[in-house]
Amino acid sequence: MLRWRIISGTTVVAILCMICWIDFHFNFQRPGLWLLPLGMVICFLATAEFVSLVSVSGIGIPLWVACLGVFLVMICPVLPILQHGYQAELHEFRLEWFVHGLLIAFVLALCRGMKEFREPGSAVLSIGLTLLAMVYVGMLGCFLTGLRTFQGNERGMLALVSMIVVVKTSDIGAYAFGHLFGRRRLAPRLSPGKTIEGACGGCLTGCLASGLMFNVMAPLLVPEFHVVPLLNWVAYGLLLSLAGLLGDLSESLMKRDFKKKDSSTWLPGLGGVLDMVDSVVFAAPAAYLFWYFGLLTH
Repeated sequence: MLRWRIISGTTVVAILCMICWIDFHFNFQRPGLWLLPLGMVICFLATAEFVSLVSVSGIGIPLWVACLGVFLVMICPVLPILQHGYQAELHEFRLEWFVHGLLIAFVLALCRGMKEFREPGSAVLSIGLTLLAMVYVGMLGCFLTGLRTFQGNERGMLALVSMIVVVKTSDIGAYAFGHLFGRRRLAPRLSPGKTIEGACGGCLTGCLASGLMFNVMAPLLVPEFHVVPLLNWVAYGLLLSLAGLLGDLSESLMKRDFKKKDSSTWLPGLGGVLDMVDSVVFAAPAAYLFWYFGLLTH
């Protein structure tokens, strides 16, 4: 299992690094031009896995409606930048457009539910779970694009990469500390393998990764980047580590409720796409708020 986890993880990281490099150097003043299609594919696969999880309960979710909703939620906030290119004074990431995309998707789900209604018992549940898929997966995509387009190409790439590095380093740290020192279970009914010692180790490694990003990598990526105060980058690492843990436990809740161990098995050692991005789902909005309120830009 560990060998396959290393192989799959290394492959995913290599592909992501290559596309990030291309997106950074060849985006034609449209940050995320190459990463956005990759993000779309990941979110569509995650949506398909969510629909598969729900199908175990006997409640059907229309996959095309859920994917269309995720697409709208992801694309609406970044439309001005894709259309005109990044101009700080004119076309920035429009977070409020997230609601517009979600509203359109919700209306589509309602219309589909009315069209397919045959007998009472599952229509409202199907619509509700469809909306949950749109928010759960679409929220990830929306805030990933928000981070990538934050204040242009250089800072946007730093915002995105720092979030991913902190969260995934925290995941690795939690796994290692839990394996070596874990004694007390954190949430035995949801995820028996998680321990309090592992969670503490994850927070520690997340903070260390945050310090590395803002004291070593940030000046290389953005030469004019100001030094981030110690308290700010520690808080960033700690909050993202906790948010990632919450995202992981949230997916465990869904898998337990639908009686499945993994969202899928097509990534050997890592499970499915939902298993791979569950920690990022909650961490991306938290990271965006740090950048939006200027806690990492002064």
